[in-house]
Amino acid sequence: MESLDRAPAEGVATILYRPGLEWRAENFKILASELVSRYNGKVPSDRRDLMELTGVGPYVAEAIKCFAFGEPAVIMDTNAVRVAARYFGFSYTPESRRRKKVIQAVSHLVSIQHPANSNYALLDFAATVCLAQKPDHGNCPLASHCAYFRGIQHNQDQKVSPSKTS
Repeated sequence: MESLDRAPAEGVATILYRPGLEWRAENFKILASELVSRYNGKVPSDRRDLMELTGVGPYVAEAIKCFAFGEPAVIMDTNAVRVAARYFGFSYTPESRRRKKVIQAVSHLVSIQHPANSNYALLDFAATVCLAQKPDHGNCPLASHCAYFRGIQHNQDQKVSPSKTS
């Protein structure tokens, strides 16, 4: 952390370029400085302490708790909300990730025993199968239990008209 704190902003921006985060270089520098001065260069595990750090909101705090400390945490991004909304059958918006009902629904998709693995699986599933524009129903292991898929099947069944026989 001390190295990041002392690194030039341009060097940090160069490192952050590949993942597309170069615009956050200044916040990374400020964060490193805060961690060095307030926590001796260590990342705190307490959610309140994390949320007081520059650039850390609920998503980042939960991700740190989960991936750095192995604690049960629900990582609420738009993709996780989309999967839960489709599976359980409720409507959603990008802001739904802040609603208690939605957080509870997503928490049912995350294992308490293996939070990192299940959060990675949920994020990967959203990125590869339960896509925003064109979900891959043919490769979806959840399709038979998914409210969204059942609704699509129901709507398609309603559109199919019996063939006329002569």
